[in-house]
Amino acid sequence: MWIGLHLVRSGLVTAEQLLTAIEYCESHRPPIGQIAIQKRKLTVAECFKVLSRQAIQPDNFGCIARELRLLSKRQVADLLLAQSEQTPTLSSALVATSALTQKEIERELAQARFERRLRDDIDAFEEKPLSELAPEAGEPPGNRSSAANDTNTA
Repeated sequence: MWIGLHLVRSGLVTAEQLLTAIEYCESHRPPIGQIAIQKRKLTVAECFKVLSRQAIQPDNFGCIARELRLLSKRQVADLLLAQSEQTPTLSSALVATSALTQKEIERELAQARFERRLRDDIDAFEEKPLSELAPEAGEPPGNRSSAANDTNTA
């Protein structure tokens, strides 16, 4: 999602184009029940049992399947991972909805990643105590050689 905000802030896409791409991702996300059947984790009858319960109990598919003891916590996690892998990325959705070309997306991803790493490096540098930045605990760099020079001249 950070790339979407970056693209809007930089003026490459409008907020409306970003929302259209997000809706594209959501509309192309396969239902977890469908994935459970495809991966043979549930039968069609078991899937309908979960869906029937879901119609009267407002909860997500995975919670109801676990409540009915049809799926384990691990199986739900595996199905959610598979669902995530089968859902289009925001970048591919921006291309599919003609908001940007693949080349523009790749260029902006590289630029955004570079800027993010640079900000992280600056933040890490600003958080370091002076003792880590100067070789001798908190001593300014110019004072280090003068102490050595004093012993040599005596």
